[in-house]
Amino acid sequence: MSNETLTMTGPLYEYLLRTGVREPEVLRELRAETLRQTGPSARMQIAPEQGAFMGMLVTLMGAAKTLEAGVFTGYSTAAVALALPDDGKVVACDVSDKWAALAREFWQRAGVADRIDLRIAPAIDTRMACWPPGRAAPLTLFSWTRRKPNTKPITNGRWG
Repeated sequence: MSNETLTMTGPLYEYLLRTGVREPEVLRELRAETLRQTGPSARMQIAPEQGAFMGMLVTLMGAAKTLEAGVFTGYSTAAVALALPDDGKVVACDVSDKWAALAREFWQRAGVADRIDLRIAPAIDTRMACWPPGRAAPLTLFSWTRRKPNTKPITNGRWG
């Protein structure tokens, strides 16, 4: 994933953001803070239109429980959590807590901290801890924001 849609010209992309994406202010601020604190690594963050699309998927699917592999500064996690019902849950996994404090700060500001269960562990370990083999995972959506070597055991076939 990229933090912007690369196939558009600058003016067209700005138009898309102004007219086609209803990015919450807290997510806009998180994007800016991510860029300020991480510099070039901010490219690991999803683009606003991708966050809006993920939120739309959550809403259309009626998702209540999701699993996310790869959190970084928490933009995509917050985008999904904002679209969940009040009793919804994101189990968010990352192998590093380097940016967890920033993510948690913005989840709190967005009012979704209570919907996010951050696990600092590989996603496959989290999946196995939450939903052992033979027990189906009650998930509606699984997302990962970039290629990860350990996602095949999670996504290969059925969850249970």
